[in-house]
Amino acid sequence: MKLCIDFGEPLEALGLENAIKAIKAAGFDGIDFSFKDKIGKELLLDENWDENAWRIRKALDAGGLVCNQTHAPMDFSAACKLCPKTPEMERIIRAFRFSQILGAKIVVVHAVTDVKPVDFIPYNLRFYKLLEPYAKAANVKIAVENLFKFDAKFHRFEGVFETGEKLSSFVQKLRSSQFVACVDTGHAALTGTPPEKLIAGMNKSLVKCVHLHDNDGKDDLHLLPYSGVLDWDEILSSLKKIGYDGDITFEIMFFLEKFSAEKMPIALALAGEVARKFKYKMA
Repeated sequence: MKLCIDFGEPLEALGLENAIKAIKAAGFDGIDFSFKDKIGKELLLDENWDENAWRIRKALDAGGLVCNQTHAPMDFSAACKLCPKTPEMERIIRAFRFSQILGAKIVVVHAVTDVKPVDFIPYNLRFYKLLEPYAKAANVKIAVENLFKFDAKFHRFEGVFETGEKLSSFVQKLRSSQFVACVDTGHAALTGTPPEKLIAGMNKSLVKCVHLHDNDGKDDLHLLPYSGVLDWDEILSSLKKIGYDGDITFEIMFFLEKFSAEKMPIALALAGEVARKFKYKMA
């Protein structure tokens, strides 16, 4: 069980080599690389994207870190054509290849949420199945995550795969070992399902990665655990009960972005302390 953290904010604040050093010094074993972050998007779209990927991989190897998982771009919507040749789909497919170079085994790909409710499941089944052969060619698995849709008018969150049963059912409908599930604790809390309850309702064989972060129950704040209202003892207990043996991955970018480059190592060290506590409780 490796301890990992989202790479975007440390990378932007410190640069590649210094970010790796700070993350390693904080006690983490690896990173979650995101193509939804500013630098991640730029590297993916650069014509020398493969050289960028190898540069990062070599720096990670030299610094003693791994890339355990990545996050695909999030610019795909129902307005885009369900075709591998569209720019939006090509970016996701390139993210698979980039992830393969980094050494990641899992790529989190968000479902398309702006689809009419009646068409949501069939549309997304087609969406993911179109991506399947490209993920297989890159030797990465696609993780489907519990999500939400935000209603700005009423400031409320509507659930997407908001229960363990719904998330498991959808992944099983894809009928392929190429697909797994990612449990996002913050998203669960916002959609009315306590994360520990969502985890308990999962088909335990499907949960292969997590996005661990906290919030106030009202907004998607991506805080360091214990900074919000989530019950981490119950969450970790639920993960342990289903036999989760994946990595402990913190997705706390909004917590980290509050720190200057000078203070970033301090923030990472604090996160590392919490991550080690989690690993101890999961043992």
